Amino acid sequence: MSETITGWSVHSGNIYVAPVSFGVHQVFLDDEHMILAHHPNDSFLWTDGESEQTETNYYVYDADHGLTNEQLIGADMNIRTSPWKVDFSQILDYDPVTHKITMGVLGSNESENDSYFLANKLWMLDSPGEWYYESGNLYVWMPDDSNPSSHKVEATRYWHGIYARDKEYIATDGFEIRNAGFAGVGLFNTNKFSLTDLNIINIGSMKYYNPWEHVGAGIFIYNSIGMSNTAGEIIGNTIRNTFSNGLRSITISNLVVADNIVENIAMVGADHYFPARGIGIQTSGWNVTIRENRVDDISYIGILFTGMNSLVEKNCINNSCDCLDDCGGIYTSRTDSNGNEISRNIITNTGNHNTNTMGIYLDDRSTGILVSDNTVSFARIGIHNHNGNNNTITNNTIYDCKWSAGMQEDRIVENDVCNNIFENNIYFSKIDESLVGISDYREPIFFQDFADHDYNTYSGRNSGKVISERGSGYPLKYYSLTEWQDAHGQDLNSRFVAQSTTIDPCEYSMILINTDPTSRQFSYDDYAISGKEYIDLNGDLIIWPVTLDGYSSKIITQATCENQGYHCCHSCFTGHYPEYDCDCAGLMCCQSCVPLLIIPQDGWRLVYFDSEELVGAYKPAVYSFDGDPCTIWHTEWYYSDPPHPHEIQINLSDSYELGGFRYLPRQDDNENGMIDEYEFYVSTSGTDWEQLVPVASGNLVADKTEKTVLFDITQGQYVRLVALSEVNDGPWTTIAELNVLAVQPDTDINDDGTVNIEDFAVLAVWWDDENVCSSPDWCDGADFDMSGTVDMLDLTYFAENWLR
Repeated sequence: MSETITGWSVHSGNIYVAPVSFGVHQVFLDDEHMILAHHPNDSFLWTDGESEQTETNYYVYDADHGLTNEQLIGADMNIRTSPWKVDFSQILDYDPVTHKITMGVLGSNESENDSYFLANKLWMLDSPGEWYYESGNLYVWMPDDSNPSSHKVEATRYWHGIYARDKEYIATDGFEIRNAGFAGVGLFNTNKFSLTDLNIINIGSMKYYNPWEHVGAGIFIYNSIGMSNTAGEIIGNTIRNTFSNGLRSITISNLVVADNIVENIAMVGADHYFPARGIGIQTSGWNVTIRENRVDDISYIGILFTGMNSLVEKNCINNSCDCLDDCGGIYTSRTDSNGNEISRNIITNTGNHNTNTMGIYLDDRSTGILVSDNTVSFARIGIHNHNGNNNTITNNTIYDCKWSAGMQEDRIVENDVCNNIFENNIYFSKIDESLVGISDYREPIFFQDFADHDYNTYSGRNSGKVISERGSGYPLKYYSLTEWQDAHGQDLNSRFVAQSTTIDPCEYSMILINTDPTSRQFSYDDYAISGKEYIDLNGDLIIWPVTLDGYSSKIITQATCENQGYHCCHSCFTGHYPEYDCDCAGLMCCQSCVPLLIIPQDGWRLVYFDSEELVGAYKPAVYSFDGDPCTIWHTEWYYSDPPHPHEIQINLSDSYELGGFRYLPRQDDNENGMIDEYEFYVSTSGTDWEQLVPVASGNLVADKTEKTVLFDITQGQYVRLVALSEVNDGPWTTIAELNVLAVQPDTDINDDGTVNIEDFAVLAVWWDDENVCSSPDWCDGADFDMSGTVDMLDLTYFAENWLR
């Protein structure tokens, strides 16, 4: 669809010119795109304040462009009038006094402070690799400043590769179509067509001669004869490197779009200027099936569909919304969406966390849609329901999105967002934000009517923040899962899976995704970190290789003490379970996980504290380990306010293998004294603190929940907690309860390698004798939880390890 250009001569400097007998849409140098001349080259210009428009013109103001009337008038302005749209029109007039730029009508609403660039003037041809066409002449500046006669320079001449109008029974197979100006295949008012095995490359126009050109596509099908009268199939084609869209089917029903590869859509030149509003696959019609397509590197939406009774399944969409915003990997809208299904799609890398991009976007008035068994990884919002109702979102896996799911109402219509269902979904995020965001910008708000939530799995590095609500006149509010359940009666059968806060989130978790139609195995060597064990979100150990069905995924995390209720040694500590070996060559011994238990506070002795309040209120230091969460140790405040650091030292009465501590902040409505930065020490003598380094240090989360801090297994009898600061920068320290965690004694009492009947016999000897067990032998090792009595809890631990 292009012609080789010859007859080159020097125009000026490094710019060459050749006569051309047709309007040029794009130019290729040795089969690679050249870039249309534009201004500025590597940045954008910006309008000042608000734009204006009438029925015939669009107006913007810019006092900083530095250009003359001659340079501006006749140029094309490409202006981003919204996050999701780039408009273009020719500049008709410029007033240098008011700095008012007049263009033709854009069809966009007024906007303000928009970015734009200019094209379609010869003076803009000022850099190597650019071209310009005007009045039968093509101008180029070669990348190496050479004469274009020594290269193959082609210019697009024809609008279509294949064109048909008002026809039926059209079939194409096995063609390669290159360099068309509007569409590789353009069908208008056609029916019963079959497009298969086409290779369509380099379609579209950099230089627009009319408003229609920017809506072209590799395959463009438009029907005005009534959707019920149409049928067709688009199967097994490849569409690459278009300037506008990949595949557009408008008002076509009974259509199958399957097994196509659509990639690099409206991305050519994106590092130089705005791309077009490129969509990978777009359909509008009833009974449409979009199945098993590969869509990759798309400037705007990956797959857009509207209409009823349509199925979008088993597609893989990667790197959509690369350039434009308010966008989705899969997007749909409108009220006539009943019977639609979006299932088993894999949607990855949709925009980024800082733009308004969604993996699956149910936009205005989406109704009656089933969204099931999809995987969405890395988007700002995994699945977003915007002004939609009666939709069911179920069995989806959302990984590492800023918000896993979102619901938003911004129409002045009561209960426009209602009767939705979110159930059996996995929401997993490594970002410190709520997992599901709900917003309502009406007055009054109706959060509680948006949807029913249940049987979901929430997992985040966010201190348990599961849901956030915000709205007009309604302050941002975060809920833990328990708070959400209590406040709204939602998610009563859902769960929260805590994530490790001590392991780099980039290494802690991963998602295995099978983008193939058939099952696939994932090997340990290819995906895991050497030496690490992994578990699933149920806590079950991962057995490699992992086999996944087609178009499915699995989230796995490192097996740590935090997510298993165990502690992994980080120095070479002999594990209690003989089947796990401690890797002494490496310091991370995560296969030697040992259970930790709370040491009974009975027998603890207060050794030292720096301050306590006994006058204004009775808050002695011993209240920090009295077993009562309603009492607190408070440093002095009545007569004076001693500054930080504050500390407490405790004798645990016996020596233990220690692995962590728990800090419970005060449980009243006051935050005074809640610890922020801390250090924790362990000693065997209690006299050598100055020679020791802390076994744990850091900052505690500023809320009322109990905090668990784990550290490498350390032998000791004395502990020291030093508070370095307070959450509100006050001078005090408070503790409701301090507990210390120690390694549970081995259930293999006789050390013969198996927990068996001989061990049970020892347990039976000491059964139910109260308060007779003590360190170091703990009733010959039968008091596993070190409570002082061999009881039901010890029998439970024993049973868990029977015959191991």
